[in-house]
Amino acid sequence: MSLVDLGKRLLEAARKGQDDEVRTLMANGAPFTTDWLGTSPLHLAAQYGHYSTAEVLLRAGVSRDARTKVDRTPLHMAAADGHAHIVELLGTERELLQQQLQEANRRAQEYRNQLLKKEQEAEQYRLKLEAMARQQPNGKQALGKRKKHIPLPKEQAGTPHYPELISLKKKL
Repeated sequence: MSLVDLGKRLLEAARKGQDDEVRTLMANGAPFTTDWLGTSPLHLAAQYGHYSTAEVLLRAGVSRDARTKVDRTPLHMAAADGHAHIVELLGTERELLQQQLQEANRRAQEYRNQLLKKEQEAEQYRLKLEAMARQQPNGKQALGKRKKHIPLPKEQAGTPHYPELISLKKKL
């Protein structure tokens, strides 16, 4: 039997709520395919109120967020047809995922706070090193900066004396 045929049979078994047939088809490699409207086996199980079939499909890894060509999820199908027990099944998993997402966000915020604390400590350490470097002898400051102005002794003050330049000027 071809994969296309297995996929079609899986859709039909889900529509009819045949749990054993769904398991057998999946064990034989039936792909999680859709019909021409984009309806998956989980959409069909949800639409027709087959709770146990929906559970089997979810455990097998069928996407609960798959959308048809008219943008409907299995949750939409179950709600539209009044299958509250399947809405709860699909919603429960969604709540679990939401809790996992919130936990991941909480941990990310915790790591962010730790990183900010380490950055503040590093900045304080850098400032301390700069202050220590400013106190070094020989007029040197941190990071290779020099003091503003060091006055020359009086005998070197004034215009520098370059006799060769003066003699060159006289020749011109």
